Amino acid sequence: MNKKLLSKIAITMFTMTSLLFTNSSVTYAQNAKSRVYGKDRIETSIEISKEGWKTGSQTAIIAQGYNYADALCAAPLAKKYNAPIMLTSQYSLSEDIIKELKRLNVKNVYIIGGPKVVSEKVDEQLKSINITNITRLYGDTRYETSLKIADQLGSVNEVFITSANGYADSLSVAAIAAKKGAPIIFADKNELKQPVKQYINKVNPKKVFVIGGEGAISNNAIKGINNVERISGQDRFETNEKVLQSFKNDIIFENVYVVQGAGPKGNEFADALSCSALAAQKAAPIILTNKDITPDLKNFVNDNITSLSNIIAIGGEDVVPSSILDKIETDVEVTEINKDNSIFGEEKTKKVINGDLTVKADKVTLQNLQVKGVLIVDPGEKGSIDIKNVTANTIVVKSGGENSIHLLNSKAHNLIVDSKNNVGIELKESSNINNTSVKSNAILDNVRGNFGNVLIQNKSDSTENKVVLKGKFDKTVDIIGKANVDFKGDFSEVKVASEAKLNIEKDSKVEKISANSKCNIKVKDGATVNKVEKGVKDVEIDGDVKDVTSTDKGNGTPPGEGEKTTGSDSFTLVISKGNGSSELKKETLKIKDNNNAMNYLKSIASVTEKGGLITGIDGISNKTLKELSEEQRKRGIIGEDWFIYLNGSKTSEGADGVYPKAGDTLKFDYHEWDWRDLAPDESVMPIKISRVPNSIKAGENFEVRATCVYKPVYDAVVKVDGKEVARTDMDGCATITINSTGKHTVSVEKESGKDEKTIEVTPNGSSGGDNGGDNGGEIDPEKPLDNAFKMTSNGDKVQMKITNEENGEITITLYDSNNSLVYIGQDTLNNGAVKFNTVLDNGKYYGFYKFKNKEKVKVEFEIK
Repeated sequence: MNKKLLSKIAITMFTMTSLLFTNSSVTYAQNAKSRVYGKDRIETSIEISKEGWKTGSQTAIIAQGYNYADALCAAPLAKKYNAPIMLTSQYSLSEDIIKELKRLNVKNVYIIGGPKVVSEKVDEQLKSINITNITRLYGDTRYETSLKIADQLGSVNEVFITSANGYADSLSVAAIAAKKGAPIIFADKNELKQPVKQYINKVNPKKVFVIGGEGAISNNAIKGINNVERISGQDRFETNEKVLQSFKNDIIFENVYVVQGAGPKGNEFADALSCSALAAQKAAPIILTNKDITPDLKNFVNDNITSLSNIIAIGGEDVVPSSILDKIETDVEVTEINKDNSIFGEEKTKKVINGDLTVKADKVTLQNLQVKGVLIVDPGEKGSIDIKNVTANTIVVKSGGENSIHLLNSKAHNLIVDSKNNVGIELKESSNINNTSVKSNAILDNVRGNFGNVLIQNKSDSTENKVVLKGKFDKTVDIIGKANVDFKGDFSEVKVASEAKLNIEKDSKVEKISANSKCNIKVKDGATVNKVEKGVKDVEIDGDVKDVTSTDKGNGTPPGEGEKTTGSDSFTLVISKGNGSSELKKETLKIKDNNNAMNYLKSIASVTEKGGLITGIDGISNKTLKELSEEQRKRGIIGEDWFIYLNGSKTSEGADGVYPKAGDTLKFDYHEWDWRDLAPDESVMPIKISRVPNSIKAGENFEVRATCVYKPVYDAVVKVDGKEVARTDMDGCATITINSTGKHTVSVEKESGKDEKTIEVTPNGSSGGDNGGDNGGEIDPEKPLDNAFKMTSNGDKVQMKITNEENGEITITLYDSNNSLVYIGQDTLNNGAVKFNTVLDNGKYYGFYKFKNKEKVKVEFEIK
């Protein structure tokens, strides 16, 4: 719509003490409108990723783009890690998806759905581009899949229940649930599955939102569930509008995403699903349409957007016609104040500004105003503005000094700080903001008021914003941009989804920090942090935290990493399965003198052991390679065993050598393990080639074997002179033939690892030379370092001491004469020495120790 520039007008203001004339001008604002789309749903998901994650993302979510059942619950997980949702076909990733994953520099991937939904070829493609930290989340049914995703979110205050038999209601609430960190779980029309009920009882949410009418989820289905609120309309579009109305205070209308929510095929969910992660990132609404927008939805949007709102169609013209965007617009008058030392507004009577108000002057006082549009504050680098008894839809701070923007008894739905310099905003006299978005350096000082939900972001990951928060913040502080944040006051919850530094100052208190990205948390003396939930490994904590737990059950974090609870004379003992995904027992036990971990474990569970190593707890026994299923062996699993973690770190000693202290968390977890549990570098498989003779005759068959940590490697690629000729079987073997004479290079390759050997092929009928080979190559021929490794024993108790000038993390791995793994130890060598203590039976042992990024050193000894 074209708007003409109106002539300047004079606004006359009378106060009790003075008469001022303020120069002002009036124009009309127009909303920005744009479109994000590709040639199909998969390419559209790529374009959304480019739009929302311009500088990359460590994590990505991959979901099937043509089957909504598993994928609809993914948005909260994407928000937790500030990750895009990228769509794929059932069978493989497109070249464009692979290119986008490389651009993002992704390290971790969550695949939503089992191999029948997203094939295992996708895993192989990811590994081929060095993404090896892959977690699949799925169950036997869509209900179980929704719970698997929910489990990844950790502790939650709210839960959303939607129908498992349609996608529209899930899409309406996806971005809002994600923004709140609340799971979306599925229900049938007439019942909640028992595992769903168990999950709700376990997390005990303060609120359960049921989305959709009784035609979708009956009252009988949710019978017995507490704290339920139903949100529904006559159809999906009215439900969409009701959802947005209900959570309006959680929405920032700076961006509005318009998506297709219905169509003739019944699978028009894809664009909205991809967009849900982006909308959650920006706390933005998603508007469902079908070739048109309903009157109620149109009115809702037009009533809440401002002149700053960006209206963005997701999908092409055939999916979201431009005619819909044309119906979404503001008709806003913009008034500008540009005189220093001025007062705007009556002293006692409230003045209504029907449009926007822009202040481009220093030492201005705004008083008794109702700004129906946007209040833009831009007083200059050292300028100041007093805002007294003012209400506005949105306040935008563009500049000001470090203690310059003062709000007194004022209210706004949104406060956006996007300043050219470090600006300070102070709330006084019960000033209230629903949502605060910080895009630059800022100081937020809550003297008496409420900044609401705080979102800290920035315009580029190349810069680090410095943000200071003072006072009481009883809503979530959400960090999704690179930032250095000082906390000086009382805080409810801090969520970290981007690289950040958190400084908890003296006398400050934080109830909970959800750390879902690499970050450093410094808790200064006199500060209190009650809980830290670690969603990733790279979380450094400097100082005291009362309770540290791990919520990452799938992408490489050991169970309960960093987990620690305080207690004057007790500790927590946990027995779990599947890297903490299933908790079997949890007890608080009193510390007793001279009791070790084995003593405590036996006090609450039935334990079987051999040579001091636990072989079973409560009937769950370790499995060797031969006892594993074919499916497990094909996945590279080497065994299933019990592992011990003390405060989240895997212990270097057996249960007899671990002595928990008051406040500790001791965890016994039973899970599968593979070569990554033994190799210091998890990104490259230390694969070895064996059984290749030094020479053969042309056309003669011979066997190649691939091993890793002395175990067979399934489906390793066997190449001759760089060309694939075979793949290894379950025993790591492949039989090949070379017909051409001369020297050839035979190699085995898998998961970025490679080993090779040169072989001489002689004409058939010749003597052929040495046919010896390397005797299977089962043990690497490293030469021990003189006097570096010493073993002493006293009965079955063994101490191994390693001395070396090298300092750093060291891993030692031992096998018995039957090639069975008997011991893994990890520790840090400081000041030239480290000791490992364990219990071993009499017999011969071999293995190796290794510093990270160094060669292995072989060890052999015998206990008599």
